[in-house]
Amino acid sequence: MDNKEFSILLEKRTKTFAVEIIKLSAKLPNTIESKVIRNQITKSGTSIGSNKMIYIRLLMKRKKF
Repeated sequence: MDNKEFSILLEKRTKTFAVEIIKLSAKLPNTIESKVIRNQITKSGTSIGSNKMIYIRLLMKRKKF
């Protein structure tokens, strides 16, 4: 598996993971405690994809110079 294939696979996996986290957080009961937990797991579960995108942008900027 080369870097391009790995990148595509990683992108699919992180997107699937983020969607599953959002589905899980939607199933939590509507209590004050659950709202705190829902907020935290949604932020941490979806940040993987955004961190990957930031990393890709950084690499692209480095290749321009």
